[in-house]
Amino acid sequence: MTFSGGEPLVQADFLLAALKACREQAIHTALDTCGFADRRALLAAADLSDLVLVRSEVMDDLRHV
Repeated sequence: MTFSGGEPLVQADFLLAALKACREQAIHTALDTCGFADRRALLAAADLSDLVLVRSEVMDDLRHV
């Protein structure tokens, strides 16, 4: 199951619950995120995901740090 968006981490509580449920049922998961989220939620979601895709939203050297 792929979780993408928008940004799936905007609904971190739901995302984490869904990822846990998928893991319990041995369903392969992928998280597609820009990574702009609470650090604890991002790390927890990454830990529960089989695949994490992180995309860059800004390609401007002055704005993307």
